[in-house]
Amino acid sequence: MSSQSVLLIHPPPDLEEVLDPTDRLMRIVPSGLQFVAEHLRSSGLHAVILRLEVMAANSVEGRREVLGLDGYRDLLAEVLAIAGEVSVVGIQCHWSFYQLGALQVAALLKELRPDLFIVLGGAHASAMPQPLLDAAPALDAIVVGEGELAMEALAMAAAEDPPHSTPVAGVWRRGEDGGPLAPQEPAAILDRDALPRLSFDSNLLFPPNTAQYVGLPLVRGICPMRCTFCTLNNGEVYNRDNAFMDARLEEQLVRMNEVGVP
Repeated sequence: MSSQSVLLIHPPPDLEEVLDPTDRLMRIVPSGLQFVAEHLRSSGLHAVILRLEVMAANSVEGRREVLGLDGYRDLLAEVLAIAGEVSVVGIQCHWSFYQLGALQVAALLKELRPDLFIVLGGAHASAMPQPLLDAAPALDAIVVGEGELAMEALAMAAAEDPPHSTPVAGVWRRGEDGGPLAPQEPAAILDRDALPRLSFDSNLLFPPNTAQYVGLPLVRGICPMRCTFCTLNNGEVYNRDNAFMDARLEEQLVRMNEVGVP
């Protein structure tokens, strides 16, 4: 992995659970992180997706084993040592299932590199930004809604000034007293047609060439339905009217076939 400025992490659900190297779920490359990484790359920034659970499974060589916090700390230290000038880390927390693992990863990263600007994003994070910032001192910010433009703005800010001092649309951050500070405006959302085409480039992944399953996105952001019980049934967070991506289906299938995506 060459010098990077943004590290995007797909965390395990729980760093103290037994690792099951046969679990297919860990082998899926999340399309949300792919969109963010591709957008950052198209904007001239460097980004890589760390599939931490895959890296952990590789380290135990196929055995069912508990790696634990110490084991994951060693893996993250290894990644940071070879990742170059990382200034911003984005951790995906798309469903509640991943909250514990995401916060564990954030705490370990802040312990290893207190200067890192650590951002949480995804559907679950978008549903409860203030409680998560209150509960997790290692988090510096939470992106509410789509992450492409927000992560680009944070990465650009990190190159000039500390991101803590830069208000970004849709980003909850910490105020001078360390408490949660709400954004003044919702996240800017890329139009569906402005989203980058997914290249399915294995060089965006670390470890590289380890994708066994790749999700083909048919819906942008989150479920386009409007169930009354859903916390995220809010058009200001996720634009449901711009969610369906079925017009790209054939194009993406052709691209996947060209590059041999499983």
